[in-house]
Amino acid sequence: MNGEEAQFGEVIRQARKERGWTQTELADESGVSRPTVARIEANREVTTTTIAKVARALGLTMELRSEGPGSDRQAQSGSSLTRL
Repeated sequence: MNGEEAQFGEVIRQARKERGWTQTELADESGVSRPTVARIEANREVTTTTIAKVARALGLTMELRSEGPGSDRQAQSGSSLTRL
């Protein structure tokens, strides 16, 4: 990832705050737990499926630009989120 690309957590946090949602509200809307939202925003490892659920609730799409071992299980640094 280069210095110009925001990490998943930063993008998720910004989109959540733009909607005026708390972590709990985002968790409810996306079907994940509040601690999971906190892990995403802290850029801790979560599955791509989990990130996709949260991104969808915020009107974002996820693009995986690189594939490697475990890419279907863990978010890769070559991935990005964009608005729908």
